[in-house]
Amino acid sequence: MAVSYQQEFLDTFIKDAGILVEKDWYEIQHNSDVLKLDPDWDMYRKLELEGLLYIFTCRDSGKLVGYFTVFIIHNLHCKGNTRAVNDSIFMDKSYRKGFTGIRLIKFAESCIKKDGHKTLTIATTEINPIDSIIYRLGYSKVSTSFEKEL
Repeated sequence: MAVSYQQEFLDTFIKDAGILVEKDWYEIQHNSDVLKLDPDWDMYRKLELEGLLYIFTCRDSGKLVGYFTVFIIHNLHCKGNTRAVNDSIFMDKSYRKGFTGIRLIKFAESCIKKDGHKTLTIATTEINPIDSIIYRLGYSKVSTSFEKEL
């Protein structure tokens, strides 16, 4: 197993992401019967061009096995500051044992910190939560979200 961690551009990521993105969607999306998977790659590309999207990947001998994507959001409550907010995190099931996912998150944290961002928010779902891992990495619970189909 030759696992590597890197920051990638969207066009590189998209070439290999299809199957993992679909697995991710159906594994954790609460209302996949109402909302169908249809990523807005054009908007992702626009955000990347503006420096507002980071994509971190985990590859085993070149094969994409996990990813961690982050949006950079201007903090409207603290003018001049930004927030790094996790958009999605997914690790292929065969790589969930051990420290592969933890190393991916730590790699992302390091890159985000080097770029001058002071905080990173990671959201987990009620379906297959990873709260215990997030707590182990030193995160604190700061909010709870609720959703209702209208």
